Amino acid sequence: MPIVNGEYVFNGIRVYFRHLDQYGKSHVLNLFNWAGSAREAYLVETVRNYKELVTRPILWVTTKISQEILGDAEFGDVLEIRMVSEIIRKHSFDFVLETYNVSQRRLIARGRQTIAFVDAKAGTTVAIPREVMEVVRKIESQVDERAKVH
Repeated sequence: MPIVNGEYVFNGIRVYFRHLDQYGKSHVLNLFNWAGSAREAYLVETVRNYKELVTRPILWVTTKISQEILGDAEFGDVLEIRMVSEIIRKHSFDFVLETYNVSQRRLIARGRQTIAFVDAKAGTTVAIPREVMEVVRKIESQVDERAKVH
């Protein structure tokens, strides 16, 4: 499990032609897609019974998503996403993601996703499943503490 200094590290993202716009720069939509992949990879790698968990009548709803664009990526660049969890509540939590262009040695995006849990039948929020809460706590951080490290 690639947790380094309290962050989950999703690496090995390679920028290919399909990720580029007409000017040869990475399209912003890719940042959202890669962030979603990082979030799902973390859960698959850390929740021991994730296959059973996703069959339950609980929806994993992204209620907020944002990306602050700070840089770019070009064909062949290698990227990584560093992720922590914050603002853990009874029914939801936030993933905070920083996307680095490893090839160019710079931060290119900061993002946030709020994930809420909803009973698929009743349409009401439910508590974060215990298995998810356990792994979300493994990378829990505070914004002030992260600012000191980076």
